[in-house]
This record gives sequence, C-alpha cells and structure tokens, in this order.
Amino acid sequence: MKKRCVVLDTSAFLSGKDPISFVEKVFGRDAEILVPHGVVGELRSHMARMSLEVVLGAGGRVVHPTDGGLGLAKKMALETGDLGEGGLTDTDLEVIAVAFDTDGVVVSDDYRIQNVCSHAGIKFVSISERGIKGEWVWVYRCSGCGRRYSSPVDVCPVCGSEVIRKRGAEKKG
Repeated sequence: MKKRCVVLDTSAFLSGKDPISFVEKVFGRDAEILVPHGVVGELRSHMARMSLEVVLGAGGRVVHPTDGGLGLAKKMALETGDLGEGGLTDTDLEVIAVAFDTDGVVVSDDYRIQNVCSHAGIKFVSISERGIKGEWVWVYRCSGCGRRYSSPVDVCPVCGSEVIRKRGAEKKG
C-alpha cells in the first residue's frame, strides 16, 4: 500500500504546532512528510529550524519538484489569478508542484496556495487557520476608468492607469 504524501508549507513550521503530531493526528503514522526545498530557505527563526530538524529526524524528506509539476502549478496559478506581483512566491509554487508530483496533500495556512489547490483538485488542510471555504475569483479593475479585465493587466490600455487585483466572490465548491 502506497504511503500518503503530506507536503508541508512554511506556515506548518511557523504555526507553533508540532508538524509531526499534526500529520499523525490527521493522516496517521504511515504518512510520508515532504518538505519542498524552497521551504527550508524560508525558515529563519530558531524554533522553525528546530521543528524542521525534528521532522527530518523522524523520516521527513526535503524534495525538489519536477519541471512538469512546476509547469502545472504555474498553469493553475495563472488560471486562478494567483500568479504575478503580490501573488504566489516561487516557494509556494514548489509546494503545489510537489503535491502534483506525489499526489500529495498540502498542509498550509496560505489562502493563495489553498485557492490554487482547490482549483487544481489538490487536497489541502490548514494547520492553524480556518482555511478557505471555496475557490476565490479575482477581479481586475482599472483604478482610473473602472474598466474590468478577466485576466491580469498591469496598466489599463484605455486610460493608462494602474489595474488593481481584488478578491471577488468565492465560488462554492
């Protein structure tokens, strides 16, 4: 029987909770804990680094996503509007990509990661926060003339003003 892969985001280490106890409680003792390489670079505090060492000592692994997984993550993030300035980071994309690569479950409190996971059909759980209830819909509106766009645009081609991305309604899923 294949082990359930659980992909930890940075927020799993910053939550103040023990990631191993959380994973065992939610997924059982047989779950395989994966930490994307980019997450390791984001763990700056002593407590977060110690938490990582405990996870690795208990059999967790640091992994790199495949190019295919990264491509899918970027495609899904572009479709949801979560890619680009102020959106997902490279590390966030790695988390989603590793979940694609392993058919894993993501542990993250990041709403943008959860939104892309929801869109892509990747299971996710929050470690501390409530989490999203449905997929977000982003709205792009010109700050000058008010024209709306269905995809990301930095500058309005009509009036030259900045186009602002705002979270619109949630699609119930």
